[in-house]
Amino acid sequence: MSIAVRDPLKARAAALALGERRAVIVSCDLIGMTEALVARIRTLVEARTGIPGTQVMVHCTHTHSGPNTGGYVGWGDEDAPYLAILPQRVAQACAGAVERLHAVTASHAVTPCEGIGLNREYDRDAPPLAECLRPDWRPAKPERTDTRCHTLRFHGAATGRLEGFMAYFGCHPVVCCQTTRYLHGDFPGVAINLLEREHPGAVGLFLQGAHGDANSCVVHKPESEALPALDIVAARFANAVRAGLRAGVPLTLDSLACVSRIFRFRSKELPRERLRALLAEQEAIIRAPDASDADYAVRMAVVCQTALAGILARLDRGKDLSNQPAELQGIRLGPVAFWGTPVEIMQAIHHHVP
Repeated sequence: MSIAVRDPLKARAAALALGERRAVIVSCDLIGMTEALVARIRTLVEARTGIPGTQVMVHCTHTHSGPNTGGYVGWGDEDAPYLAILPQRVAQACAGAVERLHAVTASHAVTPCEGIGLNREYDRDAPPLAECLRPDWRPAKPERTDTRCHTLRFHGAATGRLEGFMAYFGCHPVVCCQTTRYLHGDFPGVAINLLEREHPGAVGLFLQGAHGDANSCVVHKPESEALPALDIVAARFANAVRAGLRAGVPLTLDSLACVSRIFRFRSKELPRERLRALLAEQEAIIRAPDASDADYAVRMAVVCQTALAGILARLDRGKDLSNQPAELQGIRLGPVAFWGTPVEIMQAIHHHVP
């Protein structure tokens, strides 16, 4: 249960146009969105702007310090009034970006972005606070994380003023996680808010990368430690984006294309016996005589128990869970390609994609 808003959650949109072709990318400070929410947003945007829904890319930064936007286990209750209003607010940001379309020049920079993430599968997760807050802290396996930030910079063609920027980086926004009670966009949201204050009138979009197995260096800490650390980690990311805003190679934006396809992604199949064994392991943790609802392991066991029980129930009803449909969407702007899909991409996959 949240007790206050530390930093406002925002929907930031960029409208793209070339000739008669138009598209919108909107980045929301949220954990994610259901298919129904995305469909509603696209319908509203199309009604207000005429841009087809398949040319509207709805992106979430994946902050773990936002509300339950539907379908998440162990994330608190859904707030029905918030979810009812949410599509209108996101669509309003998109329509506003379309209304303010004007000519810009663009540049791209790749800058070091270190001291933020670690790979939780191959490294020690949640190292001691004093260790990971040292300016020279680096993970043991940096090659299994993102160590660079891509920054796109847009200046008004007539004014030369910074109108907007996009920052791409892959890392779970979990500096503040299950032990904190404040709403905010975690390190990306705090950093983008800071950069927007430094450049009044500019709109900044954070674009999440391959973060499925990458955590922030600070995670699972008490609130008294996590909140001060949030500003430090956000400052590291903001510094990388600042460097990108200062640098940059000019881009020629001579094309705009959009594509949207439904693919069936195969998931790893586990025998029912294995699923039942995993369920029994979680239930044993929950039913232990000394189990406490204040224990992180117990709380995670409840989340896993709920998920495993749900999987088994769907299998018992004859559902095929091995071939799940998901949208793969792409927008190409000149030499830059934006790809999005509603799954968490692992760094191992990211490194194999050209």
